[in-house]
Amino acid sequence: MNRLFATLLLTVLPMLALAQRPHPILKEFSGFRQDNGVMLKWVIEGGNQCNGIDIYRALEQGGFLRVGNIAGICGSADFDETYTFLDTTAVRNRDNSYRLELGWQGYTEVITVFFSDLNLGRHTRLTDPADGSVRFIFDNPQQLSVTVELFDVSGMAVTRETTRNGEFLLRKDGLRPGVYIYRIGTDGMQPVVGRMTIGR
Repeated sequence: MNRLFATLLLTVLPMLALAQRPHPILKEFSGFRQDNGVMLKWVIEGGNQCNGIDIYRALEQGGFLRVGNIAGICGSADFDETYTFLDTTAVRNRDNSYRLELGWQGYTEVITVFFSDLNLGRHTRLTDPADGSVRFIFDNPQQLSVTVELFDVSGMAVTRETTRNGEFLLRKDGLRPGVYIYRIGTDGMQPVVGRMTIGR
């Protein structure tokens, strides 16, 4: 019984490790926001090569368009090789999804980066029509403690939450339809105040 379990473990574990990788020849594929675009980074594991790399981008519900290319043989027979690509045409304040086509090796997984061009003073609100929830988005690269407060029109506090992320999700549950005032702030900074309507 123990021998059977060990055999299964040795068979399944490598498959699980492979499934978690972005592509069989990649060790890593990631993306992050820069001031002037989205920086992509990937690492081809030593001993693997491909014939050119095409970089594709898509927006929500859209098809992929090629936004870049690295020509020639990529990767190394001896060591890991790291590549980067800066997409300066990334669409601001939207999710930008990326995948690579590795020549001879097929496509990678898709990664998504929200390219924000926002700070606390230039935030945005996105309302989900399905459940009425509101997503506040703003830049917070230093992961400061940001407080989001909601008041009704009489000035009574309805909710108060704190986050260190660059976004906050306000759920409609328990809120009556009407006009609300929100305030977003951090210690030592002038808070941002806005007005919003929550419907039925």
